[in-house]
Amino acid sequence: MFVEVPQPKTCKLIIVAFAAGSHRHNDWFTDLGDYLTVGQMSVWEEGEPAWVFPQLRGTNGASGTVIGGYLKALLPLDRGGKSNGRYLDNLVDSLPDNATAGGIRPGIINELAANMPAELVVQASGHNFASMSALWDYLDASLALCMAAAVVLGGWPALSWGRNGIGPVPATLVALEDDGFGPPDNDRLENMIDTVFRIDSASPPGLMRDQRLRPMVHAAFASLVMYYVEREDADEMGLVRIKYPCEAF
Repeated sequence: MFVEVPQPKTCKLIIVAFAAGSHRHNDWFTDLGDYLTVGQMSVWEEGEPAWVFPQLRGTNGASGTVIGGYLKALLPLDRGGKSNGRYLDNLVDSLPDNATAGGIRPGIINELAANMPAELVVQASGHNFASMSALWDYLDASLALCMAAAVVLGGWPALSWGRNGIGPVPATLVALEDDGFGPPDNDRLENMIDTVFRIDSASPPGLMRDQRLRPMVHAAFASLVMYYVEREDADEMGLVRIKYPCEAF
C-alpha cells in the first residue's frame, strides 16, 4: 500500500509506503482493520474526495494537532498525558515524556539514519538533496527505493547497509480460500468482509469489491484473522474481536 504526495514547489512526488509490521502492535494493515471495524468513516458523496480518515483532514497543521492529541491521551498523566479519564486503562508507558506529533518525523529519521545511508533515508523522509548534487534533480520517487525504510519502520531487521530489497508481505486470504471460502463461494468471504468493515454504498468507492483499494481491504481483514488468537489470549481489542462472525471460522 502506498500514497503519492505531490510537492507543489518542486513539481515532484513523494511516495509513502505502508508495509506490514513485524507483530500485531506495529502492523499498519491490522491497524487499518481495527479502524474499518469500529472507526468513523465519512459518508462518501459523488464528486467529493473519498476520505478514509476524515478526522485527519484539514490544513494549517490540523492533522498534526489531531495526532498530537492521540499521543497525549495515551501518555501517563504524571509525564504530561491528558487522557481526561477516558483512556486510563490504555496508557502507553513506552511513550516519551511530553510526546507530540512533532516528534514523529525526527524520531523516524534518526531511526533510519542509524540503519542506512542518507540517500535511502530521503526516499522516506522526502528531504531535498539538490544542493548536494544535480543528480537529485533528475531522480524520480520510487516505491522500490522506499523498501529499505519500510522494512526498518515495520520493525524488521534492517537490510545490509546501503542495499535495497524486497519489502515485508502482509497477510493474505489464501488460507481462508483453501478452507472453503474460495471460488465459487468467495461471495461468502466478500460478504463477511463488507459486514465486519461496514463497507456499503456510502463508503469510499475504492474500498468496494473489484475496486483499486480492495486488495488493501483484503490484507487488513486477513491481518485481523491472523492475530485474532494472539489478541484474544492478551485480552486486546475486544471491541474489534466481538465484531467477527467467529462461527464462520
